[in-house]
Amino acid sequence: MEAPVTNANSDGDEKVRFVLAFVIFILLAGCSEKMDKNLSIRWSERHLYSIADDVTQAFLSSSIAKRKHYKYFTFESIKNETYDHIDTQRLADLITAKLIQNGFIFLQSDRRQSSKMPDAIFHSKISALYQKNDRSKDMQYIFRLYLTDAKSAQEVWSSPVKIRDKGTKALIGW
Repeated sequence: MEAPVTNANSDGDEKVRFVLAFVIFILLAGCSEKMDKNLSIRWSERHLYSIADDVTQAFLSSSIAKRKHYKYFTFESIKNETYDHIDTQRLADLITAKLIQNGFIFLQSDRRQSSKMPDAIFHSKISALYQKNDRSKDMQYIFRLYLTDAKSAQEVWSSPVKIRDKGTKALIGW
């Protein structure tokens, strides 16, 4: 009868497998791109709400809004100067709704259908700055809201809102 065969190196093989699995895990984790706060640097719905909140607060805290000099407003357009698809109408609607909730009166953009003329007109633009190097990507969206006096066509208020997202590659990776 033969004696059972035992492998004296089985403990050593397990250690080698464990170390190998750990090294592979570290390398794979290092290959991925990590983002600050786990955020994408591309346009998202989070940006839409953040900009609407920030620019509305900026306007409500302005002297123009506090004086209530203008009674009727309209929102003309948002010019998208980015490469991203941004639902500018939805952004304008969010800003308008927040201002209506705070007592401001908005007229339809098509003034031909309204018997009242706006006293002031909101218009805006959104642009983006993108920077990339070997270790990081940086995207900054700049939204600027303007208020123009309808009679004089003079810009009476403006506020930029900036949102910045930065992504960095892991230290171990390529």
